[in-house]
Amino acid sequence: MRMSLHIFSASILLSMATGALAFGQELPAGALLVGQWDFDEGEGLWVEDSTRFAHGGYLGGSVDADEDDPTWAGEGHDGGCLRFDGVGDSVCVPHGAPMGPVEGIIVEAWIKQSARTKFGRVVDKGLTFDLYVHDNGQASFRLLGAEAHGVRSPKPVPLDEWVSLRGEVYGGKMRLLVNGEVVAERAYTEAVTDSHHDLYIGSASLGRPFAGLIDEVKLWNVGWEPPPAMQAAEPDEDTIGLWHLEDLQATDASGRQTAAEVVNAQVVEGKIGKALRFNGDGWVRVADNATLDISEELCIDAWVFQRERSPYARVVEKSDWTWGVWITRTGVVDFFFKTTDGDWHHVVTMDDVPLRQWTHLRAEFDGFEAVVYINGNESVRSRMGPGQDRRGARIQPPAHGTPATGGAG
Repeated sequence: MRMSLHIFSASILLSMATGALAFGQELPAGALLVGQWDFDEGEGLWVEDSTRFAHGGYLGGSVDADEDDPTWAGEGHDGGCLRFDGVGDSVCVPHGAPMGPVEGIIVEAWIKQSARTKFGRVVDKGLTFDLYVHDNGQASFRLLGAEAHGVRSPKPVPLDEWVSLRGEVYGGKMRLLVNGEVVAERAYTEAVTDSHHDLYIGSASLGRPFAGLIDEVKLWNVGWEPPPAMQAAEPDEDTIGLWHLEDLQATDASGRQTAAEVVNAQVVEGKIGKALRFNGDGWVRVADNATLDISEELCIDAWVFQRERSPYARVVEKSDWTWGVWITRTGVVDFFFKTTDGDWHHVVTMDDVPLRQWTHLRAEFDGFEAVVYINGNESVRSRMGPGQDRRGARIQPPAHGTPATGGAG
């Protein structure tokens, strides 16, 4: 029998954004706001997406501080903004399915350019689309990275003043708007495709930086329908613990576990309903009991939203290192368990858990193989060694201990 342990919605998701166009024009039918980066944080190495899709982005070339981080500025078009040096500064927003155009795309940003650069990117998503300013000051919006699939403004955009740029393609038309006015338009009936590249602001993945201020970047996907709302999991006969984490009681929906102790957690909006947010010094602890002494098969799954890396951040752990799931400092998942032969087994994923995005983790051990999935995709599979009993390894129960969840996120 496979015993299942479920933990859902372990951190924070920001609220829905309004999604209005800069000059009040009506959005086309089927246009869904899938990204909004207002740059009002004022500090730090990350920018938040205020839509429900939470496509957070990081400054510069990595999640750590580096020379390509743009600087925070307080003189934005509305609130704060980011200043790009025109040399290598950028913001990278990892690709997500909602950002891939279906029937069309609309991208909008406010810019205050301080100097001309060659093909200075305002927003760039590889071969999907780009919005940029040429070294002569003309603005362009393109698909497929080609002028043959784009439009260009006849006049240069002014320097040192706030200007709204918007590129859009839908309904058989492609347009470029400057300060709400259509300055270039053409018929466009080809399919709009997604290259699955990350989205960059202030540069492209291979350079072409922008010099000046950028604020209030928005992205609409025309024709994309989000999947049906996810429903909270229900316990079954194999479930030994199911915590929806809807409140500070952290009640087990399976009814098999006693009341939990919740320390230094905050109730926030989650992936499914509410969630508990931890800042690195909190946890949920469940008292030890015989149902947690899993000896044969084990399945752990959870939704997580990690805000920053920390060493061996616990998603869930049975004390004495009996079994559990960690996220390491480098972002990979470590699924571990101790078997009756006295060995500890660590099954480490090939893929990272993305920061500041809701991510589903699932770890399974059936006595022969251990598998870890990230967002439903198999990331690692490990078979027990030839020295193991051919009937499969068994997990060694501890003498005592309690499972806990919590960390920074």
